[in-house]
Amino acid sequence: MKNYFGFIDETGILQSDVKQRFFGLGLLKLDDTAEFYNLLSKYYHKIISNIEAKRISKIKDLPDMAEKGKVLGLIQNNKRFEFKFNKLDEVSLSDYMGLIDLYVQFPNNYFCSLVIDKDDPTFDFRGYFDAAWGAYIGYSKTLTRCNIKEQENIAIIADYVNMPHNSIKYFERELNMVSGGL
Repeated sequence: MKNYFGFIDETGILQSDVKQRFFGLGLLKLDDTAEFYNLLSKYYHKIISNIEAKRISKIKDLPDMAEKGKVLGLIQNNKRFEFKFNKLDEVSLSDYMGLIDLYVQFPNNYFCSLVIDKDDPTFDFRGYFDAAWGAYIGYSKTLTRCNIKEQENIAIIADYVNMPHNSIKYFERELNMVSGGL
């Protein structure tokens, strides 16, 4: 039996939103997190340093010294950064390419995704699930089930998953019921 760590994250929302045509789930399946996480952490801190240096450089261009002090204080106290592909631009492209280069150094890492076109006339998650939460769990289970083999176990961690107050389904418990092989 082979054990894996899995990380699931979503993009978009399942409900109708004219600004978000697509809903997607991504699954990153890792067989050994130690070396990968070590390199990823170093890369992340390098990016943070670069971002902070760029911000400070931009602040120095501000004409008003009082404003510079306020903005600099805010920036120095806020070091949170998350890779988000909707923030991709010409300036950050090399950072994102570096992240992908780091990922492909580990041939046993595996990434897969499920993308739903909400404009597709046949798409209606309510025909299969009671609510968006149930659909999120169901699509996550499908993505996981289709990407693990019979002799594999996977421990899934999801990014910022909050169970709605009106649900009795816990994401983690539901995903623990998934077994591999189709």
